[in-house]
Amino acid sequence: MTETTEKKNELASQPFQEMDVRDEGQILAEMRGEFLEQYVYSFNQGGKAITNLSYVGVKEAIRRRGHVQILDHKVEEVNGKYRATVLVHDLVNDIDVLGVSEAEVTKTFAYVLAVNKAERNAFMKLIPAKFYAELIKEKLSPNRPAPVNITPKPVSNQPKQEQIEEELIQANLLELLIIKKEEDNITIHYKTLLEKEAFKTVCGIVEKFGGKWVKENGVWIVPL
Repeated sequence: MTETTEKKNELASQPFQEMDVRDEGQILAEMRGEFLEQYVYSFNQGGKAITNLSYVGVKEAIRRRGHVQILDHKVEEVNGKYRATVLVHDLVNDIDVLGVSEAEVTKTFAYVLAVNKAERNAFMKLIPAKFYAELIKEKLSPNRPAPVNITPKPVSNQPKQEQIEEELIQANLLELLIIKKEEDNITIHYKTLLEKEAFKTVCGIVEKFGGKWVKENGVWIVPL
C-alpha cells in the first residue's frame, strides 16, 4: 500500500472515528440517566458534509422498527481492548446479524462501551436505508417539536428488579451478585470482591435506576 493510499484511507476513516467518540459520550451520558436529544450528527470533513444517526438515533430507529431480539453477546480481551460481539435476530425476515466493536480497557466503563457499540452496529444492519434517511430528515427538520428537557425514569412494564437483572445479565455480572427485594429497596451484594471495571459497571447500572453504592454497608441500594 502506497503512502498516498494510506493517507486517503486515514482521511476516509476520520468521520467514523469522530462519530464513534461521540457515541461513546452518549453511552456514558445515558448511564448517568441523562435525556439525550442529539439523534443526528452533522459536520464537515474535508469540505464534505457528513450526516449520520447517532447512538441514540440508531436506538430510536430500531425501536420504531421493532421485531428484533438480542440472542447472545460475548466479550473477550484482546491486545488491551475489550472486543464485544452481539448476535441479533430479525424476527420479520428470520435472519441473524452480528455486531462487533472494541473499547480500550483503560477507558471508563470500557466493557459497557464495547457491548453497547456492538449492539449499535448490529442494529444498523437491520435498519432499511429508506427508513434511515427518513429519520435523519425528520430529526433535522426545523419544524419538528422542541424536545422536553426532562430526565425520565426508566419506563417498562417489567418490575424494576427484573430490569436491573437483565442489564446485569448483558454485562455478564449477574452470577457474581446477590439481589434481594426488600420492603422499600432492592439491595445488591457481591458474592466475591469484584474487579475494578466490573464494580464500575454495576455502579453505572444501579445509578441508572436511581440507586447508589453505600460504602459503609458494602451494598448497592435501589429505591423501589
